Amino acid sequence: MWGVALSSKNKIPRGFLQSCEQREILLHLFSAAKSTLSGRHFRSNEELRQAVKNYLRSLGTDFYQDGFLKLISRYEKRINVGGKYEGK
Repeated sequence: MWGVALSSKNKIPRGFLQSCEQREILLHLFSAAKSTLSGRHFRSNEELRQAVKNYLRSLGTDFYQDGFLKLISRYEKRINVGGKYEGK
């Protein structure tokens, strides 16, 4: 049986989500998850899903608050440059 491995070498495919805001949310959540779950091997997609769910449930409110504050900051930057996101 083939296993599913989550590695820090895996990258979120470009074009997966079109919206900059959605990509930022994904990167905030999954960069932390990748470092935590990196190197683990899962026997099925369901086992992987459960590990990710358990990880997300274990995160404290500070983690999510930090992500939302970063998102708000990026929205403000976007608004201040006429709707075009300029990056860092």
